[in-house]
Amino acid sequence: MEGTGVKILVADDNEKNLYMLEVLLKGAGYEVVTARNGIEALSKLRAGRFDGIVSDILMPEMDGFRLIRECRKDPGLCQIPFIFYTATYTEKKDEVFGLSLGAIRYLIKPAEPEELIRQIHEAFLDHARSPRDYTIEPVPDEVTFMRGYTQRVGAKLETKARLLEESEEKYRTILENIQDAFYRSDNGGNLIMVSPSGASLLGYNSSDEMLGFSIAGRFYANPDDRAALLEAIKEKGFVRDYEINLRRKDGSVVMASTTSHYYYNPDGSIAGVEGILRDITDRKQAEDALKLSERRLSDLVNFLPDATFAIDKAGRIITWNRAMEEMTGTKAGDMLGKGDHEYAIPFYGERRPILIDLIFEDIQTVESRYVHVQRSGNVLVAEASVPGTYQGRGAYLWGIATPLYDNEGNIVGAIESIRDITDRKMAQDALARATKKLNLLNSITFNDIQNGIYSLTGYLQLQHQGSMDEKLQQYLNKQTVILQKISESLKFASTYQGLGLKPPAWQNVQQSFLLGISHTDISKLSRTLNVEGLEIYADPLLEKVFFTLAENIILHGKTATAVSLSYRETDNGLVLVFEDNGEGIPSGMKEKIFERKDVGTKGLDLFLASEILSITGITIKETGEPGKGARFEIAVPKGAYRLTGAT
Repeated sequence: MEGTGVKILVADDNEKNLYMLEVLLKGAGYEVVTARNGIEALSKLRAGRFDGIVSDILMPEMDGFRLIRECRKDPGLCQIPFIFYTATYTEKKDEVFGLSLGAIRYLIKPAEPEELIRQIHEAFLDHARSPRDYTIEPVPDEVTFMRGYTQRVGAKLETKARLLEESEEKYRTILENIQDAFYRSDNGGNLIMVSPSGASLLGYNSSDEMLGFSIAGRFYANPDDRAALLEAIKEKGFVRDYEINLRRKDGSVVMASTTSHYYYNPDGSIAGVEGILRDITDRKQAEDALKLSERRLSDLVNFLPDATFAIDKAGRIITWNRAMEEMTGTKAGDMLGKGDHEYAIPFYGERRPILIDLIFEDIQTVESRYVHVQRSGNVLVAEASVPGTYQGRGAYLWGIATPLYDNEGNIVGAIESIRDITDRKMAQDALARATKKLNLLNSITFNDIQNGIYSLTGYLQLQHQGSMDEKLQQYLNKQTVILQKISESLKFASTYQGLGLKPPAWQNVQQSFLLGISHTDISKLSRTLNVEGLEIYADPLLEKVFFTLAENIILHGKTATAVSLSYRETDNGLVLVFEDNGEGIPSGMKEKIFERKDVGTKGLDLFLASEILSITGITIKETGEPGKGARFEIAVPKGAYRLTGAT
């Protein structure tokens, strides 16, 4: 049974012994409740839950022998392991009698603190390994109990008085040599006991020089702090490591922490407050200096335009600037002081090492997580696509990370700055795709021209071989048609010659739609637009896409009376819907209308409309029901759309 979390009741009528045992057990991690006699102990045992009992034997009202007997008779208490710790009943016969009543260990006072705690630990541990079932062990009858009890008690009262004096001397020695300061105040708040170390802490020549003064008025830098301490003790009955500012004899202030609690009169009333004081001035000054350094770093980092955060050597976040708040949607107040890779969650949705953690890793490890990795000394630069930024929209990020050093060159943490280069990356990728599309367009155009010229050459040769009869006239007619196709192809190429030549940009969908349809005559159609504030990242020829779709209604919709443009968000991004209520597209043509083939320039229009959209990863398909109108769904991926409010 380890000390941490274990609740022990300690019973002893000697205040000093009780206090010292309480301090030792609490220092070993036990939770301790005290009682000054067997009756008080029994009452507290029945009112709460306890994991063990350490009791003196010779106590007023009800001694330890009677206490253990009452516990063994009570079904709710009989299984609690019981240890005797006595300075009076020290003979072997006393021990035999105590163990016969059900005690698991019989310890003799005074024991050295370390040995005492070891014995208590060991006793509880042995009991936990092989617990006795007291429910099946008979409790001695009253006659048998009284016979042994009378024999043991009779000769001990005189011995107790002698040993008490020795115990007090032992306590006095401990008190005089304790490094932390012990103090005790009465119910009026006056100091009635203090260890020599307490006098030294506050700059007095002796403990006697301090006694009798009001603790709040004489020894607190701010008397109101004493009232706050008493309120804290009142709430739980004790405080632990409670920080206070004390005033020394010369008026200077010393920072201390105290572990204090109530102590009680024999009748159970509060007699006052006692506890331990520890000087923490050096520690607090070091902590304050560190906080000041971190605050200065935070103030500096806050004004950086790039998202920046820093961690200490333990991996705890010490600064998280405003740009980082905007990028991640997580406030600095929710991140500062947290460790265990908490800073990775806003980016990746899980705790994992990120660039700031890989500064000293080999380049292969870094490249397994990032691209375009560069290292210069301990400065690490890399890029990555990160899904969690901007509330799930994701972004392509550039990052730089480096260690932080103190004045002596020791590593005390690390810092990372992050820049959103999504637009640049998308522009680069789109430009590469556009170049490919442009080459395709050139190939299409020149192939059409080349084939047309080839055919025209053949017919011209035939014309020269024959006379100008009806047949020749047919040839001439075909030449005319071919020339028209060549003209149309060149005109088409001229219209779309700007495809991909300019980088993609954020474009307002409603404005692009209105510009696109302004080149067509659809004034007779009612229009419904539900795209206010919507922008998509697309090629500047986006308006040509809407022109093509509107022209498709004029040429093929025929019965259409209305057109609408709307959108809906999905798990994968956003779907822009352009639809009319005309005749619709036959089922067998839904995919063919976007194919590159010789179906006239209108076929090429839809083909190249699809190509324009695909430059930034946008796709288009027709999903309407034949006979009820055409419905074009334009799928925009995450990160390629944004809502900016009404325009």
